[in-house]
Amino acid sequence: NDKYYLKSLDHQGINFRANDLRYMRPKSLIHEIENVFDEQTIRVAYMHQERAQDSTSTHDPAEPHMIFSYQDKSILDDAASLVIHHLKRQTNIQKEDKTKIKQLMQFFLPDFFFAPRGELSDDEEREDSSENKENADRLVNMACDLKPRPPEYSTEISTADSNVFFVNNTWYVFFRLHQLLCERLQNIYRQSVVIAETEAARKHHKAKKTTDSVQLHLKTPSDVDAEEYYPTFLDLVRSLMDGQMDVNHFEDTCRDMFGVHAYTSMTMDRLVQNIVRQLVLLVAEEQSIELRSMYATESAIPWSEASDVAYRHRGEQLLGDENCYRVQLFRTDCRLTVQLVESVDSAASDEDAAEYRDWTAYVSKLASADQPMSTAVQESLALKQVLLMRNIRSMRRLLPSSSSPPCSTSDETSAENDAATRAAAAAAAAVLAPS
Repeated sequence: NDKYYLKSLDHQGINFRANDLRYMRPKSLIHEIENVFDEQTIRVAYMHQERAQDSTSTHDPAEPHMIFSYQDKSILDDAASLVIHHLKRQTNIQKEDKTKIKQLMQFFLPDFFFAPRGELSDDEEREDSSENKENADRLVNMACDLKPRPPEYSTEISTADSNVFFVNNTWYVFFRLHQLLCERLQNIYRQSVVIAETEAARKHHKAKKTTDSVQLHLKTPSDVDAEEYYPTFLDLVRSLMDGQMDVNHFEDTCRDMFGVHAYTSMTMDRLVQNIVRQLVLLVAEEQSIELRSMYATESAIPWSEASDVAYRHRGEQLLGDENCYRVQLFRTDCRLTVQLVESVDSAASDEDAAEYRDWTAYVSKLASADQPMSTAVQESLALKQVLLMRNIRSMRRLLPSSSSPPCSTSDETSAENDAATRAAAAAAAAVLAPS
């Protein structure tokens, strides 16, 4: 009765696991922000059209495409502990890569989030210090006018108001998966606090010691204290990743503790596994390593608008045709923003914008000139409506028959409308004709 009672209440967990596994794939995450980018581009272009602005930009560069909030920085330590716990038990990852991943999770990521650093073992700290010395020497040789410092990690606390990091697809997918992990851990922690406060209030007011479901024998009392729900949940995730617990047992235990709010934890093990997989790519791909070194070099320079633009151009040149993302973390509210930078096919975008301006100017001139057309047609042209390709093709068919009289009508208004239609079709054909 206990198991079926909890499952009957978990209406969101029925299809969550299958849908979430598809959602956390790299292609799905990249496709998500690309859709947001396309929608924002269309919306801003429509706003420019309404305001009649003469601008070549297709979107507002200051408006991010995704905004996330890290309300509790201590969750970063819990997320790092789960990732490193799973990393240590992977036999197919080399020891050198494991050390680099641990340094990234314990040093680089906390520095980026303005959070306290984690701790490494003595061997890992010795390896990190020797590597930092080599990187500092290499940086001095590359730029003598800069202060010598390791490109990957800094021992100084940053005083900037925000950190800006231009990344590729691999880094973006890692940040998104890491954000999902922190968000779900935060929700579980918040729910455990609510349950603990409810239990404490029940004991304080001397209410009944058991709930209605327990009295009806639909649910057995939990053996875990409500104040220990969150640490117990972290131990359950570790046991699941180690293979010491069955998936069904893990789900039933989470439902027993968190009720209908436990559905987000059903794929916690797969989420951690995907993060470890992305971390392996980050320490192995040459492009991702260069982006991290470039970020450390740029963070040593005081921020200015010119330096930010130069940093963006260098990132775009390094990435080439790949997507470029601007990831920014604000110190005050620990808010993470992600913006897909429009760097691919910029020349084609400028050409389309120029073509749109030429067509708008032509329609305005045509609507305001003395043409043999009705007032309704002039008002329609003044709206500067966007013509669909299928309508343009249908109007192009009218061009060869432009010298013939209108079809079986002698009405003067119909003739004027037909002449205006042919004029609009000729204008559309002239604008859209290949050069």
